Amino acid sequence: MNFNFVCVAGNLTQDPELRTTNGGTSVGELRLAVNTRRKDTEETLFIDVTVWGALAETCCKYLKKGRNVAVKGRLKDDSWENKDGNKVNKTIIVADDVTFGDNPKREEPQLEPETAEAPF
Repeated sequence: MNFNFVCVAGNLTQDPELRTTNGGTSVGELRLAVNTRRKDTEETLFIDVTVWGALAETCCKYLKKGRNVAVKGRLKDDSWENKDGNKVNKTIIVADDVTFGDNPKREEPQLEPETAEAPF
């Protein structure tokens, strides 16, 4: 049995970036920091995520640096030549679904205190 499925949750390290292909398809780029704790150590893994279409537009409209998200998708290997002519490889996640978590920078609305006397 073979399948390519990944699910990670972490915090955005920067605001998402949106671009459009020559064919008019929206593409969003997210970068996640995922923390793993083992006994007395903590390790942070930085993961690049590519999001396509309407999901890319929604992510780029509503997500900001620091926001917690969960991503479901598949792994993909990207390779290219850098400016020095060296081959570079990177594994990314191509997202099928992005779930928005808590927004640490959102301020809760302040309720006005009741000033009227109770009628009873």
